[in-house]
Amino acid sequence: MALTHALGLRNDMADLVDAAVNVSAPGDLLLKVAGATASTIELNNPAFAAASGGDIVLDVVPEPTDSSAVGNAGAVDNFDFVDGTSTVVFSGVVGGGDPDITLTKAIIAAGDIVKITQFTYTATQ
Repeated sequence: MALTHALGLRNDMADLVDAAVNVSAPGDLLLKVAGATASTIELNNPAFAAASGGDIVLDVVPEPTDSSAVGNAGAVDNFDFVDGTSTVVFSGVVGGGDPDITLTKAIIAAGDIVKITQFTYTATQ
């Protein structure tokens, strides 16, 4: 049987993730190709709304944007959410079979405008 957490605890864990992203705010979302950053999207402060149901939803008003992406030769395959000191808070997978983030355009060219329109973090059940 898998371990489970009470909903109140899941909400607390999710809110702690948001608090970590907001250290020395604003934090950033780094879109990467094999570890090299192709785009840095500055997040709002706070980055996420208060937890509900074990989830925190990214604040996208105004829409977090990178108006001058560095670009990459390959498809973005991973991401990091970092705090204001560039410390990684959590990471995930872009594209592929079970992605954490799906992009409308996987290859980002230098100077592209990159926006994030939605993202939900779910605390472990």
